Amino acid sequence: MQRNEINQQGVDGFEEFMDVTLVLSEEELQAVHGLVPMTQETFDRCARKCEELGAVRQLGELFQDFPDLYRSYREAQPEEELSAEALQTDEVWLRINSQLEKK
Repeated sequence: MQRNEINQQGVDGFEEFMDVTLVLSEEELQAVHGLVPMTQETFDRCARKCEELGAVRQLGELFQDFPDLYRSYREAQPEEELSAEALQTDEVWLRINSQLEKK
């Protein structure tokens, strides 16, 4: 990877982090950072907001930090026809699932 690519990834990650921080409520942010307990309802709201933003890194971190809540969230999602964008998201889901199953 070239230096410009590495720098751009850092900028993209920071922008995603800021987007998520601005969209999540104070309660949701506190739960994400472990300051208050993460409930299934709060997790579901956070996951939906990250999905809507396309915040893949933050979504992945959320799933890794709360694997049981993630499984419940994923099971509750209705089956839908997959668009190209949804297929990319599904690839992320598959990668995260495989990592969680290894644990």
